[in-house]
Amino acid sequence: NGLNGPITVNGKKYNSAMTSQGLSDQQVADVLTYVYSSWGNNKTKVTPEMVKTQRAKPAPKSNNDIH
Repeated sequence: NGLNGPITVNGKKYNSAMTSQGLSDQQVADVLTYVYSSWGNNKTKVTPEMVKTQRAKPAPKSNNDIH
């Protein structure tokens, strides 16, 4: 999906392009499951179906703030 244009992340402003990585739902689920099971996180198991549901939602159009 990617992102283009101004964005604020934790109070710092950026204005560039983040290209889509072209990962499948399974690949995204695998990466997120790994992150959730590492470094003391909550061990959530992410499924390809969960990723597909999130991808189907429209991107937020609010104030471009990500925390």
